[in-house]
Amino acid sequence: MVHKIDSSTAVSVMPTPGAAGTPGWFTDGNPALGIAGTVVTADWLNAQQAEILNVLTAAGITPDKTKQNQLLTAIQTLAGSGSGSGSSSGGRTVLTTSLYIYVDATSGNDTNPGTSAAPLYTLQKAWDMICANYDCAFFDVYIWVRNGYYSAGITSTYKPMNARRVFIAGNSGYAPSAVITVSQGNCFNFTFGGQIWISSLTLQATGSPTGGTGCALRANKGTSIYYDNVRFNSCGTAHLYADSTGQIDALRSDYGAASFEIIGGAPCFAYAENSGSIYLSNSSCTVTNTPNFSTAFVCGYYNSNIVAGSFSYSGTATGVRYLMYFNSVCNTAGGGTGYFPGTGGGTLYTGGQYA
Repeated sequence: MVHKIDSSTAVSVMPTPGAAGTPGWFTDGNPALGIAGTVVTADWLNAQQAEILNVLTAAGITPDKTKQNQLLTAIQTLAGSGSGSGSSSGGRTVLTTSLYIYVDATSGNDTNPGTSAAPLYTLQKAWDMICANYDCAFFDVYIWVRNGYYSAGITSTYKPMNARRVFIAGNSGYAPSAVITVSQGNCFNFTFGGQIWISSLTLQATGSPTGGTGCALRANKGTSIYYDNVRFNSCGTAHLYADSTGQIDALRSDYGAASFEIIGGAPCFAYAENSGSIYLSNSSCTVTNTPNFSTAFVCGYYNSNIVAGSFSYSGTATGVRYLMYFNSVCNTAGGGTGYFPGTGGGTLYTGGQYA
């Protein structure tokens, strides 16, 4: 039972503690030897009450005098015992099951532990905390993004230690209502990021190709990004950008066919360069608001691949459908020049191929 003392003689403000005495231990005393019993002071009781209540506050728990497990629950929440934490190795917590971290743009705070009761405020903090504090022991990691508006996503050149997969997901029961809108940046930009699965988010970013910004999903070397139920709003460079052997794939977490929406334009929907790869195979896309793709819907440079067999879409867009440069290949499995959304055909340069 954890609650503030509420008797009629309690005061509303904690009194200033007295001067420190000599630290010691309690005793029952011994009248025969003239040893008095220890007097329990208000200072000591107030300190114990404050220490315990601070644990509950950090875990986001409201004290309730009818419950006898609140301190235990708070400790388990803060330690992550319900979220996969186990032993410690080299200063890191070693997971014994999957880890769940929560982010909330409304009630979160980056000084919180990232639990459901006490979520973080930014996705970047969630990623950095996982990378710094955990050995994931080949378990999955989940970053749950609650509905709201976020001004930044994640940019990273490292990945969580020994993570099998990292899932970054909004509320799958709704149209993507966790909205990430980035000014002069990228919503997600990973180098050496491992396997990252992104779902149920709305993404929008301003920026430019020359600045390396303006992308919804950007996968660089050592990174594979998989996405499903993502709503792509306008972007300054591309909705999908795979560079330097990075890979982006429309794929559900159960490895089934993905679906997604495009509600805003960009120079390119899918842009791959320097041996990057983008896979749209078996996915379906809903296009609304007639977005414009001023360069091309799909574009490949320098030995890159875009694979899109059995891709389907509904709706209309404007702009060129494909541009392939310098030995890059777009494979539609014989879909023809009108296969992608757009109003123009496409162009091949210097060894580029379209099939």
